[in-house]
Amino acid sequence: MRRKRCRKIRLSIFLTFIAIAIFFIFNQHNFLNFPFIDKTLNTDFKNNFSNNESLINIHILDVGKADSIYINCEEKNILIDASEYVTREKVVNYLKRFNVKNFDLVVATHPHSDHIGGMSEIIKRFSIDKFLMPKIPEENIPTSKTYEHMLRFLKEKKVLVEYPFCGDTFFVGPLKINILAPCKKSYENLNNYSIVLCVNFKDKNFLFMGDAEKESENDILSSGLNLKSDFIKIGHHGSKTSTNEKFLNKVLPKFAAISTVSNSRIESVLSKLKIKKTKVFRTDINGTIIFSSDGGDIKVSVEKTAN
Repeated sequence: MRRKRCRKIRLSIFLTFIAIAIFFIFNQHNFLNFPFIDKTLNTDFKNNFSNNESLINIHILDVGKADSIYINCEEKNILIDASEYVTREKVVNYLKRFNVKNFDLVVATHPHSDHIGGMSEIIKRFSIDKFLMPKIPEENIPTSKTYEHMLRFLKEKKVLVEYPFCGDTFFVGPLKINILAPCKKSYENLNNYSIVLCVNFKDKNFLFMGDAEKESENDILSSGLNLKSDFIKIGHHGSKTSTNEKFLNKVLPKFAAISTVSNSRIESVLSKLKIKKTKVFRTDINGTIIFSSDGGDIKVSVEKTAN
């Protein structure tokens, strides 16, 4: 009996050792990590990254499960969304780090708090040349304090507000802004009112989806507008409600960014991006992410690397 018990103990120890060894071997070769997530840390980020004015610099801020994107190019500044209220100071402090005082364009993609929670603070503390927001029918207008405060500060500061629609185009310095959505005047879901815009710089296109879901994506497909982009900010934080297969086939991005806090509900989107061999960056893994381009190559700087 003792011999059998000793054999069982030795076998258990041996199997445990083998399991640990396999884990470290596989992890060393990144087999346990999701493919196509680039983990290279660019030292520019740690060494006080500064905007190169001859490039387009796209900053995907790490603000949890929310959106805030700062774009700089040739002294022109654009902000797409302003995170939740609780992270408003993080956004403001980040912008101050780059000496931002004026925005040539601010976009509130749609009136959910994880996109406009900090917008009142942006309106109060920065000058704004033009402000874009979707036109919401009266029966769908949110009654949240966040939305009401944003409207009040826009009015008080006499900010020029425009309501873009599918097919609109305009320039901000060297950047051509193409509005891809909304394509309808009425949706049941506020996410589908999201302003979807493609920013063109020389030979590169950068696509920003807000929280547009499959209904809006299908409307964009039906519009016949060019969707081919080198970069996509994935819609709705990587939720399976967005990024449908047909839409992704038209975009065919080389790079993707997901602003999220957990991978628990983004595996479907990650699988689609894997098939397309898209390099994926995530704020929950990489922190704040900066994409820079001279109109040719795209360079990526990340705040942190995955373990």
